[in-house]
Amino acid sequence: QTDIVREGGVEVLARIGAADDARVQRDVARAFASMSVSEDVKATMINQGALPTLFKLARSLDIASQRYSTLAMCNMSSSAHKVQIVDEGAIRPLMFLARFPDLEIQRYAALALGGLALGDHGDNKVRIVEEGALRPLIDMVRFPDTDMQRCSSLAVNAVALGPQSVTKTSVMHEEGLLPLMALVDGNDQDSIRAGVYALGTLCEDDEVKARIVELGAIASVVHQATQGDIEVKRAAGYFLSRLAENLEFHDDLVANDALPAVITLATLEDMECQEYAAFALAHLSSNRNLQVQLVELGALKPLVSMMAVQAEPRHYAGLALLKLADNFENHVAIAKEGGIQALLRLGRTRTTDDELQYKAALTVGNLAANAVKLLPKGMNGQAVSGEIGFAAQQMMANKTDVAVKRGKDKTEDFLQRAGEEEGGAAEQGF
Repeated sequence: QTDIVREGGVEVLARIGAADDARVQRDVARAFASMSVSEDVKATMINQGALPTLFKLARSLDIASQRYSTLAMCNMSSSAHKVQIVDEGAIRPLMFLARFPDLEIQRYAALALGGLALGDHGDNKVRIVEEGALRPLIDMVRFPDTDMQRCSSLAVNAVALGPQSVTKTSVMHEEGLLPLMALVDGNDQDSIRAGVYALGTLCEDDEVKARIVELGAIASVVHQATQGDIEVKRAAGYFLSRLAENLEFHDDLVANDALPAVITLATLEDMECQEYAAFALAHLSSNRNLQVQLVELGALKPLVSMMAVQAEPRHYAGLALLKLADNFENHVAIAKEGGIQALLRLGRTRTTDDELQYKAALTVGNLAANAVKLLPKGMNGQAVSGEIGFAAQQMMANKTDVAVKRGKDKTEDFLQRAGEEEGGAAEQGF
């Protein structure tokens, strides 16, 4: 390949590929498909006019020529020249190929569109949506063929990823939510992973998030969070954490048994799962109606464990524990699980921001005040012998008795001295 490129073979192939002979077209397309595997050759092919020839070969009446040319574009779409490929007009022919009644060509076209959309390369994502290439990708997600579902769902994920809201709302408007949910309920692990990941990405837009909840996607994702592999668990954790941000969806999460799933994710050793779970618990704990329920479901133990190590989830775990400690009913449980020590460490840590340190100190103070109120009392309000606080109260009582006795002695001495002085003055008068 290096020799062919050096001797100008790419330019020759680009010129003769425009011939009408189907055999010539097929051989040129196959040559380009083989050469496009090399990263070094991709730039040369683009610069020496191979793309227009590939677009023409994609419209050939010869199926083999279409397959090879689509494969070549698929290989080239993973290069660093994605913006230039789109500027050359690749989206239109790929959209045509995505609708062509050949599964292999459709898969290559879907992967090519996904490759052009992946990453922050110019406005490729928006242009794919504006030129109408998203709809055929969503149609392919509905195909019963597993390989087709994998390729098309990857492409939809690539388009939806990123800060652009228009790509996410376009998936919703093109009726792509139900096909993605169907993938989550399927049996193919790769398709399930892609479906859950796409739903989590789409939840970054509030309008799309509300529609996903309305369609009932929470139950499916919660099921996969407990049954799927670690990649699925991570994607499910991200999805649930995005929903937990909004108070309006907390009831839906409770109704679909999402709270136990989030707590289970928090107990995993995987750091990414812990971070998503801690983030979700921090928001769920701000809901006073869920604070006691979260503690009863076992949220304290993983939170305290996360706070014991220097890791990313520690910040959100600390926020969640502080919120749970706002509820009087959780104080005893927090003390039993070692939450007080965790809060003290949080307050002493230099890496903690000032506001979090202040909240930790305030929470520890509230816990201490509550502990004093919970001290057992006797019949007269005093501590009972053998109980917490009895020794302290006994010491104070002894000090009080000594002080009273000293005061009494001083008073008697004063009265005696005053009487003696008054008697002496009377005798001198007589």
